[in-house]
Amino acid sequence: AETTASAAEPSAEPAAKEAPAAPATDDGAAPSAATGAVPAAQDDAAQVGAEAGTEAGAAAVLALDSWATEYCVFGVLSSNDDQRVMELYKQDGLLQVAEERGAPRLTYLGLPSKHSDGNAEGKLDVNSTGEGCIFAAYEAPCKKPSERVFWLAAFKDKGSYDEEHKARPSNKAFVPQYMSCWATWPEGGLKLPEQMKEMFPLAVAAQDGMYMGPYWHLEQIGRANESLDAMFSIVVFAKARSAEDAGKVIGLIKHHAVRQLNSEPEALRFSLIPPHRTGVEGHGANCMPPGMASDDDVTVTWVESWTNRAAWESHSGQDDAKALEARLSEATNGRVATLEFA
Repeated sequence: AETTASAAEPSAEPAAKEAPAAPATDDGAAPSAATGAVPAAQDDAAQVGAEAGTEAGAAAVLALDSWATEYCVFGVLSSNDDQRVMELYKQDGLLQVAEERGAPRLTYLGLPSKHSDGNAEGKLDVNSTGEGCIFAAYEAPCKKPSERVFWLAAFKDKGSYDEEHKARPSNKAFVPQYMSCWATWPEGGLKLPEQMKEMFPLAVAAQDGMYMGPYWHLEQIGRANESLDAMFSIVVFAKARSAEDAGKVIGLIKHHAVRQLNSEPEALRFSLIPPHRTGVEGHGANCMPPGMASDDDVTVTWVESWTNRAAWESHSGQDDAKALEARLSEATNGRVATLEFA
């Protein structure tokens, strides 16, 4: 099940917040050769929002320059006790957004309720691992990607995470409990900080797929942080053919999200995570320990949240969604997989 906590109160509508806008991107823009980051758009960002439109009027219209650059922990965990780690994270998430000024929201996705695969010939099961697959090969006690626990914690910037978040007393109490839920955690535990060297390989294996770094976020104004019993989210992994094609995927998704949030009232928010090695130009890349097997410069990940599953199913049948699938297939050779969270 999914729960969302936001600043002030778990179900409160957030006040408008200021965040540095991510560079607008052309639809299918190629990344720069040096960093793989997507350059500024050549088209008028406001026009995309205007074309999408809303029945409520122009005041609520989002545009490409509405995307904010924030810092996130996109959590992925092979756990030895799924129920315990989910309860721990739900409790800590509520404290996080209540006690940290720089933590605007936390979406606790939990265990996937379902997974589906690509949309073209050669489509890839999210549980296929190894060479050419979305996730790297793994060994027991680590789990299949569709059996791992997921969450998305948002922070205003890296400084908010490094300073305020790490210093929070309740988080310091949470961390050792969380670590004990790693699938790789030894039965007798570890003595820290003396055994820090032994801890890092365990962290890398149990948390393969996790990303800590800059990302892009876009939300429907005034509704994005609602906490709803029926809320439904998807996490999509798209493995592009090259770093250049990953830039094209980012451009496609940024445009699509603007149209989606402007035209579909039940679509709440959109979070876009760059390839882990590439990150966001000028803001950095993955801050997880080195050696994460799934880190690359071609996999783009995004999280979409809806008021309920029916709203997402309605969206999936629309022409715009089908057109996006076709264009993603071209850039990924069909290597797209989706995890669903009810």
